[in-house]
Amino acid sequence: MLIGQADQPRVREMRWIEPKKETDKIFCVCFHATAFSLFGFPPVKLERVLVARDAMPPPLIDVQIIRAGDGKYYPKPGETVAIHYTIKLASGKEVDNTYKRKQPFRFKVACGQVVKGWDAAVTQLSVGEKATCVFPARLAYGEKGFPGLIPKNAELHVTLELVAISMGD
Repeated sequence: MLIGQADQPRVREMRWIEPKKETDKIFCVCFHATAFSLFGFPPVKLERVLVARDAMPPPLIDVQIIRAGDGKYYPKPGETVAIHYTIKLASGKEVDNTYKRKQPFRFKVACGQVVKGWDAAVTQLSVGEKATCVFPARLAYGEKGFPGLIPKNAELHVTLELVAISMGD
């Protein structure tokens, strides 16, 4: 539940504070606006400030869960994940499928080893979870495409399953 709904009428403002690093977002809730300055905001009197570190902006990709995972273990940057997937173009043409190869695909999360869509999608899944999503072209192969396989500016329709997470592989 977000602070600031009808059950908390004293909340005057909620703002994102943009720090220097993307991963260090801070969410600040200020009560009773009047005469004090905090983090470069206009002067406000603060009766209480709630700060949640590591709060992240909304995900880049909307993931639709097909089967729930363990709900405990989610991949973090630098960890290696093993995933099964099926990739299709918007036309329905299948482009790749690890299930047919009977071998999961492995990559390190947020280390530039894969297109951005994979990092954005897999970090929302817990071990064992299966989901569908669409990688927009900008988070897939973009204007270059993948010659002979994926056309330029193609969105990818992906079904993925997080099989395992491991450290230091």
